[in-house]
Amino acid sequence: MKQLNTPLKRVGFIVMLFGLLILVIGLFQIAGNAYKLADIFNDWIESVFFERYSFARYSAACYGTWIALIGLLLSFLYDKTLGRLAGWVRVGHRAAPEIAAKPLEFHFKDAKSALEYSCEYLDTKLKEGDFTPCIVVVVSSSKESGVFAVIDIPTDAGIERGIAAFSTSDTPPTVVGKLCAAMIGPALDLGGAPTFLIFAELEPIWSDGSWKIKRRF
Repeated sequence: MKQLNTPLKRVGFIVMLFGLLILVIGLFQIAGNAYKLADIFNDWIESVFFERYSFARYSAACYGTWIALIGLLLSFLYDKTLGRLAGWVRVGHRAAPEIAAKPLEFHFKDAKSALEYSCEYLDTKLKEGDFTPCIVVVVSSSKESGVFAVIDIPTDAGIERGIAAFSTSDTPPTVVGKLCAAMIGPALDLGGAPTFLIFAELEPIWSDGSWKIKRRF
């Protein structure tokens, strides 16, 4: 009965039962004057299609059949027949609206988990001009270099240490221990270690091919 989920369908179900009751009465009338099952069937079909003799004698079989069919169309067959017709009359032919796919997101419990994921599954070749996630370990300053940060960065060999500057002249507040984004610069020493410029704090969320930015410096 889950299909009878609207008042119209429930009314249609009652109409169908009423029609079946009248049909049974009509079939008993036919059976009282018939000698074979084939005769019962023929008289019933003739009454349904308003053949003058059979309809005049067995009108209950005719009315019961059509009332039961109407009830069936209004109840169990409504969604596949009258419901579709009513929908076409109401809105015409219309393509189903496109539903935008929700981007795939990975939420990490902390910054370290995000770096470990980067080492395992993302490109960590540290190419100049690209961006990389990092963790600010400590912030310091010197007369020669100004303000700089010791950072953890993901590489092919795992998490390694590096030195980075900030994109602003002042050190952003509460940045130590945070997941940040750094731009990879050219190597300044013979060892080939690249330089980094921290420009934003990230959320530990990988969404649709990039890290979510929490704030820019």
